[in-house]
Amino acid sequence: VEQAAFAPTTIVPGISFSPDRMLQGRLFSYADAQRYRLGANYHQIPVNAPKCPVNSYHRDGQGRVDGNHGSTIGYAPNSFGEWAEQPEFKNPPLDVSGPAYQYDFYEDDSDF
Repeated sequence: VEQAAFAPTTIVPGISFSPDRMLQGRLFSYADAQRYRLGANYHQIPVNAPKCPVNSYHRDGQGRVDGNHGSTIGYAPNSFGEWAEQPEFKNPPLDVSGPAYQYDFYEDDSDF
């Protein structure tokens, strides 16, 4: 199928990504390549669309092929109670030894 799009970012709730640098680059680049090749709403093409109902914050954009959530409000918090946060879908905590934000990745940058 020519319009099929694959990306490592398609995961189920409860599973998260490792801090592997190669994977982190691919998380962006695979989906970005599909957006370039098929358009911004490539996930709505029938071969890429999920087979179960999905409620996300995605709205508008070029090539929109569904109802675009109609006239619902697209921001949170709002007085209508739509778009509420779902804390049960947060990424699981990543156990590291020491602060992860202080990793000096230039230290072993000899393979580029």
